[in-house]
Amino acid sequence: MYIILKNEKLIMENKRYKDNRISVLRFLACLLITNSHCGDLYPISLLAIGGGQGNVIFFVLSGYCLANINIEFREWIKKRVNRILPATLIFLLLRIIIIDRKFIFSNTDFLVLIKRYVDLYWFVFAILLYYVIFYFAIKGQSIKKYIGVLCIYLLIYILSYVFGMDVSVFCVELEGFSFFKVLFYFGPFFMGGIIRKTINIENIQKVKKYSKFYLVGGIFGILLWAMEYIWILIYNGGYKYQFLIHLGIYIFGINVLLYMLSMPDIEIKDENKLWRCVQLIGDSTLSIYLMQVTFKPLCIEIPMPFNFVIFWLMAFTGGCIYTIVKKKINKRIEKLS
Repeated sequence: MYIILKNEKLIMENKRYKDNRISVLRFLACLLITNSHCGDLYPISLLAIGGGQGNVIFFVLSGYCLANINIEFREWIKKRVNRILPATLIFLLLRIIIIDRKFIFSNTDFLVLIKRYVDLYWFVFAILLYYVIFYFAIKGQSIKKYIGVLCIYLLIYILSYVFGMDVSVFCVELEGFSFFKVLFYFGPFFMGGIIRKTINIENIQKVKKYSKFYLVGGIFGILLWAMEYIWILIYNGGYKYQFLIHLGIYIFGINVLLYMLSMPDIEIKDENKLWRCVQLIGDSTLSIYLMQVTFKPLCIEIPMPFNFVIFWLMAFTGGCIYTIVKKKINKRIEKLS
């Protein structure tokens, strides 16, 4: 059986249809984010690049996939929270039991513990925050409202950067739940939603005309990001222009999504085992991320090169197993109900 979709109307209106292009982008985001977590595992830490690009692809896709909202806030947010919070709590509990036992017992400052785990799982807590704002910002079909939200967002970003950040040091992509990083990634999240809202059956052909433009735009975003990092790391300068790092990955993420949308959907045979692995990894992005940040300390003491090999295998195998088990449990619950 081939997954062949020639009718653009069916692509955009059929909620049950699974767009293979989105699965490919999720797979790519997962690879980039995983690679970025290997800085203290690789022999050369600079090999651990791609975290910003992976994050921006993930957040743009999240906004794109969630934009068509037709239910009330309480029901919508409940579905979103139920998808990510139970998994996070399970992995957090495993982290406490297996990794952090001594730290927990030796540290009686509750606020320190809370901050530690919010920083560790910043990705999850950021997206939970985005959900609340995104719902009210994207619901409906008002271009004026979208432009207004973008203007407010841009104003907050600029004011925070100019008056709230110490640009004499590196500050835009700090580890953990840092304010400015979390502020920035809402922009791609919201822009993904706007793309979904504004690309309809009538103008999808216009998007396809500019596929080369999106490809060039994505490359430009990478170059802009790379040049600013080189300026900082090699020449120890350009700190006041750190916003170019964010601008570069933002341009990259938006253009990658638009480029994929300008392409026809990918035709795959159901029995293609390689594709099934790609799809499973794309569906397991969250659990793979949780596996990484939870169990990475177990790999640090392993001799090189086995440390990062085991890390990759552990993250992907464990994350995919969690997703498979979760799907089977959900199916049984549905049958019982």
